[in-house]
Amino acid sequence: MSWASDLLGKCGLSYVVYQALYRAVLFFEIDALDGRNEFAALQLFCFGAAVFLSYLGARDVREEYKKVEAIGKSGGKETPARCYTRTAAASRICEVHFAYQIINLVISIKLEGLSQPEMIGHHVMAAALALEARRAGLFQWYSLYFLAVSEISTIPLCIMAWFEQFPRFLELHWAMRILDTVSQFTFAGLFVVFRIFAWAALSKDF
Repeated sequence: MSWASDLLGKCGLSYVVYQALYRAVLFFEIDALDGRNEFAALQLFCFGAAVFLSYLGARDVREEYKKVEAIGKSGGKETPARCYTRTAAASRICEVHFAYQIINLVISIKLEGLSQPEMIGHHVMAAALALEARRAGLFQWYSLYFLAVSEISTIPLCIMAWFEQFPRFLELHWAMRILDTVSQFTFAGLFVVFRIFAWAALSKDF
């Protein structure tokens, strides 16, 4: 099954990236991390994954929308086209998102404060949705937004979480405090736009 090998490959590559970040954190011996090197590596990994997924979604969503719209109009069944059309771009996003959630799940279980049932449930469900979309080709058009574009709001959230978990960074330079404040307002704005209004707009014809 090529889809299974693709998923495993993305998981393996993601784990290598996480380990590289962890080794880099250990190498630089940053006092402000207070020895919480695994958590720091995970935050960096999540930040990078959110940036990458947002990029993939923004790059591909318009072109893929045109393809699916054309298929729907030619067959007179636009909704089934949105639900059942399989595309290479959406498949790749499902694979990346699945790997992102699996690595996040595995590391979170090990770390105190991240293994709450609601967090574990979130990672499991998100990974399951990405897995089924990749395996069966269901709802791949929607995955371009829900699994990729919407992750843009996660970028400032990662910055917020960094300062929340490592408050000593706020004492290093005044610019850190400005960055923290900007990330909070940016997250609030992006969340409202991408995960409330746009989320509802794309869901209404589901």
